[in-house]
Amino acid sequence: MDIGGTKLAAGLVDRSGALTCAERVPTPASGSAEQVWSALSALVDRVRRAAAPGSVVVCGVGCGGPMDRGGREVSPLNIAGWRRFPLRDRLAELTGLPTFVDNDAKALALAEGWIGAARGWRDYLAVVVSTGVGGGLVLDGRLLDGRLGNAGHVGHVVVEPEGRRCTCGGRGCLEAEASGTAIEEVTGRPAAEAGPAEVQRSGMLLGRAAASVANLLDLSLVVVGGSVALGFGEPFFVAARRELAARAVLEFSAGTRIVPAGLGAQGPLIGAGAVGWRGHDARRTGAPASTAGLPFTATGTPHHDRTMTADRPPPAPVATAPPDDFDARYWRRAAAGVVRAIALRPGLWLTAVTVTGRLARRGWWYRWPLLPVPDASYWRFRMMTAYGGPGTELPCPKDVVAYLEWCRGLRRGRG
Repeated sequence: MDIGGTKLAAGLVDRSGALTCAERVPTPASGSAEQVWSALSALVDRVRRAAAPGSVVVCGVGCGGPMDRGGREVSPLNIAGWRRFPLRDRLAELTGLPTFVDNDAKALALAEGWIGAARGWRDYLAVVVSTGVGGGLVLDGRLLDGRLGNAGHVGHVVVEPEGRRCTCGGRGCLEAEASGTAIEEVTGRPAAEAGPAEVQRSGMLLGRAAASVANLLDLSLVVVGGSVALGFGEPFFVAARRELAARAVLEFSAGTRIVPAGLGAQGPLIGAGAVGWRGHDARRTGAPASTAGLPFTATGTPHHDRTMTADRPPPAPVATAPPDDFDARYWRRAAAGVVRAIALRPGLWLTAVTVTGRLARRGWWYRWPLLPVPDASYWRFRMMTAYGGPGTELPCPKDVVAYLEWCRGLRRGRG
């Protein structure tokens, strides 16, 4: 089940991530703790009656935070009636099932890495922009929990130091500036009726927060879901990408991508199902749920930021294989480059050797004939086809750019 400030939702999620019997009801506005609980318990009973007897084995929940570790008590900022509400124990008593609770944005991170837009990535941030703003972090193929299970609260990254007061008590948080609630308070209209300026500003602020996370944690993908972000559509994502590109400019963070969540409106419930299956598997092995990885086996290679799973083969390479004589041609051209550098200026032969050595150490040597040298757009294209696929924006390495400039100088007779 997915518990948010606007809606309560429940459904059945099988081992493959397929969602069935999904139902939703509005979250009682300004309701007391028991009013919200009554609406949730009635929803759960309806969904369970639709399931085959004995087919439901675990209960997984995604809920707004903050909460204590394992969701034993939750205090979602967008449900005023729930403060230290004993959600996990109440649901376990209601369903008679092992129950696992986690932050709703962390649940989305699990879902998108399982069967969504982040499938195959070992390092990424998942963000929910809806009534509030939440986030979940996956690094080295593992969902981060933090000391109390609240890691990834990107909604409380400060994006406007002197901005609006946030419900957390701070000022200028992303949630206070770009969430559906904030937009409605500023404009006097629901977020769905926001004008182009509000849409672009929200996207820009999300890109600003994403850049801070990418620079801090060395990740290369940001997946964004939630009714507000997905409802705003492409103008929102264009503004976010523009700001991200302007602010994530370190060698390792340049080229970080922002993409819409691949699971759309189903993502939160599939994520809650992933929380349940994750806890179920950890319980069977005797390990705490907080130490379990994603619902798939993370065994990929960090060099490519890719994860290959036990139940599917690695993705097919995008670039075509080099011809049989490619290695020989490469070394002939590399050798010619060194000889030419020595002949023209003895002190510069070290540059060609350094560039060649760096490329070889990074595993790129078999794709990079050094001379004759095309322009930089060719190198970017080669990197894109070799590592990212169509539409990927990857920076040209600085050592290659320097080498290209030097070779252009040779061609123009400047030595």
